[in-house]
Amino acid sequence: MSETASPGKTPMSYWIHTAVYLLLTFGMGYIPSDSIPQLGMSVLGIFIGMLYGWTFIGFIWPSMMTIFALGVCGYFPTPQAEFSNAFSNQVVIFMLLILVFTGYFERSGINKKLAIWFLSRPSVEGRPWFFTFMVFMATLIVGFLLDGNAVNILIWNLLYGIFKEVDYREGDTYPAYLCAGVAFAACLSYGSKPWGAANIMAAGALQSVAGGGFDFNYVQFMCVSIPLCFAFLMGYFFVMKYVFRPDVNKLTSLSQEYLQ
Repeated sequence: MSETASPGKTPMSYWIHTAVYLLLTFGMGYIPSDSIPQLGMSVLGIFIGMLYGWTFIGFIWPSMMTIFALGVCGYFPTPQAEFSNAFSNQVVIFMLLILVFTGYFERSGINKKLAIWFLSRPSVEGRPWFFTFMVFMATLIVGFLLDGNAVNILIWNLLYGIFKEVDYREGDTYPAYLCAGVAFAACLSYGSKPWGAANIMAAGALQSVAGGGFDFNYVQFMCVSIPLCFAFLMGYFFVMKYVFRPDVNKLTSLSQEYLQ
């Protein structure tokens, strides 16, 4: 029987994940190893703990605790030097500004309005493949402006209502290919923007390795990444249309009144 937490009470699983995170972050440095020095084991434990915390707990306090752990494990000359390097780095400041921007779009509902705008254009009525194209574009563009994971779930929820309206059933190929394409477009939205989580981490790592000599040009990055990600998405679209060839006839019954 699954455990049900009462309203306002923290579930037991949260405390279990917290304990595991703290053990990984602060305990792996004490595990003896013949091939890895103690400092290396500490840094490895902090890295694994950070990934575990992000996966099962959240992003805010595990990230702050990870910075604290790096400051006290001996990786930096002094904890003050590590904290100064973390919070004065231009990549961190830029990421905080982006989080504020995306948080505003998420709370205000602008992301949902943008997604619905793409799906309710009069030109998609009776044109299933143009509707498919607009679904992919909505995911890519709104994911570029906001968060790809949130947009992915949002688009899926909108599509489920449409599938039910036109009587798509479980096991039909078109909904499966379309939802997979939406997830692919959400992933591409991360790769197309320099403030994507992986891109920010990569830029910070390159700047650290280069000793500050690496200059990350955001405009040049987007000039290359956006056309490339769009080309990958169109590649999936054409494979879906001309190779997989799912049945899209049911979408021709979508009326403009329903889409609006």
